[in-house]
Amino acid sequence: MGEDEHDFTVDRDDEPAHRTPVWITVVVVVFVILIGAAFWLMERVSDEREARARAKAPQLAAPIVTWQGKTIRIGDTVRTFKWAGTFKPAETGYLHEIDAAPYRTGVVLGGEKRKDSLHLDVDPAEPIQIVRVRWHRQSWKVNGKDQTILLGEFETTIHVDHLEVVRR
Repeated sequence: MGEDEHDFTVDRDDEPAHRTPVWITVVVVVFVILIGAAFWLMERVSDEREARARAKAPQLAAPIVTWQGKTIRIGDTVRTFKWAGTFKPAETGYLHEIDAAPYRTGVVLGGEKRKDSLHLDVDPAEPIQIVRVRWHRQSWKVNGKDQTILLGEFETTIHVDHLEVVRR
């Protein structure tokens, strides 16, 4: 090649790489986290308002529960004092079953009649022995795993045999 001839190949290593400034990345990440936190907070506030409205509503279908000498009233704070099986994902909103283990606390929302199932025919005259409980935000053990999780409030039913009143 002579002096007049030029090599027009471009060496990409000599060009500066186009990079997004770090501050922009940080702002976007913080914005996404704040949006997620805002949605979570709005959902939680909505759930708490719903729970308060339910607690204030007349409880015509939820009488006081008396079963084998134990009395539980609407609004009582209760805790499990023995293992009571598991709560299912449809009840808790969590992916796996969780253990209804001792020392979990909640507030009684009312009593419910047991329902017939494949293995149980319920006598319609049977007294109420099931209560609906709004479980507090607390730690739960994932059934069959060596894992503990923190769950927000959820509602489910449980037999009175597994509960004791902590506070009226």
